Amino acid sequence: MSEQFLVVLYNYTSWQRLYRIQRYADADGITGVTLFDETSCGTAPNQICGCNNLFVDSQGGIYCSDSQNHRVVKIIPYTSTLIVIAGTTNGTSGYQLNELSYPSSIFVDKVGNLFVLDSGNYRILKFAPGSRNGTSLFSTSWYSWGSYMLVDDFGIIYYTTYNAVYRWVPGTTYPTMIISGVSFSRLRFDTYGNLYTIDCSKEIHLLIQCD
Repeated sequence: MSEQFLVVLYNYTSWQRLYRIQRYADADGITGVTLFDETSCGTAPNQICGCNNLFVDSQGGIYCSDSQNHRVVKIIPYTSTLIVIAGTTNGTSGYQLNELSYPSSIFVDKVGNLFVLDSGNYRILKFAPGSRNGTSLFSTSWYSWGSYMLVDDFGIIYYTTYNAVYRWVPGTTYPTMIISGVSFSRLRFDTYGNLYTIDCSKEIHLLIQCD
């Protein structure tokens, strides 16, 4: 099976802005298949106001962190419609367990649990499949605004801030810092379970090496 990539596009013309998600096969960057396409920002079932983070689960489900609308949505491909799975449906923010404030990174594990880095509320929430009420796992308020998150097969959460990477183990109260000093962006596991991050200077760091 050929490798495929999803790209969120904010296409500008002289008269409009397009909110579009496309899939590209084999990373050719030329032939894209449009999965979601809208020309205006809003809270309707066919609108988003930006996709801060995009996630594709093991079943091919496409999730978007619609940060400006304070919600997470699941895209229904080829229909330009979506389902709100976390946060409010009217675009308002809040701090209750069924509300979000500028969610950034999202992750869906193999059994369908949704993890949300709820940046505006400085916390990480976990939503069970089909539930709109989250569980607050821990607060990130002592560790600055989180930007990117990754969850391993054991439920251990790794996330980046402007100058550090933190790890949280289930059953503990606070995360621990595993590297600091520069601005980090993305986190990735390789096929052997080694964890890598890249900093603002595009230097790659090996954070955890599996024996």
